[in-house]
Amino acid sequence: YPTARCLDGSPGAFYLSPGVAAGKFYIYQEGGGFCTDLQDCLARSRTSLGSTRVDWNQSMDLNAQAPLMGFDRSVTANPLLHDWTFVYMVYCDGAYFSGSNTSTTTVNGSQVHFRGRDVLEAALWTLRELHGLREATDAVSYTHLTLPTKRIV
Repeated sequence: YPTARCLDGSPGAFYLSPGVAAGKFYIYQEGGGFCTDLQDCLARSRTSLGSTRVDWNQSMDLNAQAPLMGFDRSVTANPLLHDWTFVYMVYCDGAYFSGSNTSTTTVNGSQVHFRGRDVLEAALWTLRELHGLREATDAVSYTHLTLPTKRIV
């Protein structure tokens, strides 16, 4: 999936924490709002919401994210999902994993990529073909959307 790119052109990414329950997946899609215009997308491409080059860690302690995202491995705190395979999909496309522009847009001399759908498809293909999602009996997908604040004018 060479086209699975964040806004800045860096590769899309996800974190994986294998569980002991076979065929059970909890897939969390990180949110972070959307670009409102090309200038906003360019600015976002220089942050962790538009790049895996910015503040990118090769690993993440998903259990530390547990209170907000459901990644708790404790059977007491998380009786349903504690032993499932956890997937944290990094949000970096500015369009809720839906962009599918095959060309690159130039904004103020910088290239911006709109390929979130490819990031999603690449992650799901990898999970399906390399990590057992194809044989899953149960899967829960949670998308954390950050919606614009309502303004009264």
